[in-house]
Amino acid sequence: MEAISVPTVQAGPSGQTHAPPKHRWWALAVIGLAQLMVVLDATIVNIALPSAQQDLGFDNNGRQWIVTAYSLAFGSLLLLGGRLADLFGRKTTFIVGLIGFAAASAIGGAANGFTMLVVARAVQGLFGALLAPAALSLLTTTFTETKERARAFGIFGAIAGSGAAVGLVLGGLLTEYLDWRWTLYVNDVIAVPALIGAIVFIGRSVPAERPKLDILGAVLVSGGLFGIVYGFANAETHDWDNWMTWGFLAGGASCWWRSSSGRPVRSTPCFPYASWPTATAPPPCRPCSSRPPGCSASSSSSPTTCSRRWATRRSRTGSPSCPWWPR
Repeated sequence: MEAISVPTVQAGPSGQTHAPPKHRWWALAVIGLAQLMVVLDATIVNIALPSAQQDLGFDNNGRQWIVTAYSLAFGSLLLLGGRLADLFGRKTTFIVGLIGFAAASAIGGAANGFTMLVVARAVQGLFGALLAPAALSLLTTTFTETKERARAFGIFGAIAGSGAAVGLVLGGLLTEYLDWRWTLYVNDVIAVPALIGAIVFIGRSVPAERPKLDILGAVLVSGGLFGIVYGFANAETHDWDNWMTWGFLAGGASCWWRSSSGRPVRSTPCFPYASWPTATAPPPCRPCSSRPPGCSASSSSSPTTCSRRWATRRSRTGSPSCPWWPR
């Protein structure tokens, strides 16, 4: 296969670059594959949890942390991943995220114990936090015309919105007809064409001005997100009256308050609070906050209940958690 030359261009003040017109829809396909891989992994392992528990021999509390390890790393490092994409380039961060995510998936699929699986899931979340903001920024800079950008974001949103539900169904199929480990190996199948497409079709941008990393802001924001996500996850296993639940929630909220109002304003903050929310820049967390925190826990527990209590086939246990399932 002959490689298609993609020129390196100097970005404008905002770091914007233009992909070759005939390659931009191929670039969208690559970005869509990467986004599918990230959102798929939030739910695809849920159906495999009973099989993985039986194979690796961990208890019910450990089952929850296989799901939470991914969410913790992904949620707490997402804003930092976006800043790193600005520092080192969107394409570079995108490719590093793809390779790291695929490697962590391979290690998780080959896990021989509970600890190895949880660490692999956390590393998946780490590289997913690099991959997701880089993919979104590449989409924004690749499509510069208003109509094409709206169409591209519609396709991207459809992939992001349906990926979690597809993960539940696909996880059941893979667990029943292959093995639970394929719920992780499937990421490598997706990552290979995405990596080749990223190298071939996505243009490299060189930022005109490389921003500085706000280290204190990154620590505070990431720590705040970690505390909030961990607090909600701890409520699932230890209930709401546990001191760790409220302790981490309060600690996370205080970190966010400290990062927004308790320190001097920097020229390149990790999170620009001054622009959130506005009429032209709606709150970035609003789509995420529309899903209650308990949904992740319920999507992991309900398939397990179905498969164990009613001996439901693995390929069907994900369906009750999907939006289209009759209530």
